[in-house]
Amino acid sequence: MINKKSLSVAGNLEVPSYKILKELGYNIIKQDEIWVAENDYWTLQAKSQIELLGLANLIEKKGDNWRVTDNEIEEFLKLSK
Repeated sequence: MINKKSLSVAGNLEVPSYKILKELGYNIIKQDEIWVAENDYWTLQAKSQIELLGLANLIEKKGDNWRVTDNEIEEFLKLSK
């Protein structure tokens, strides 16, 4: 049997997220209340390191094709109700 683990968003994930972003080659600065992660190809902006890491993962997996179809949006909206 698999021992399922759990992880929730919390403040103690900010530094690990920052570290991974640095390992991925991003330069990170804070401008007012917004964190900015930048590499040669992308500039990412978010309110937290965790959100920045989510954006970095999205473009790592999807690249310029990160947008979804109308059907995929509808499917998501049904889940959100």
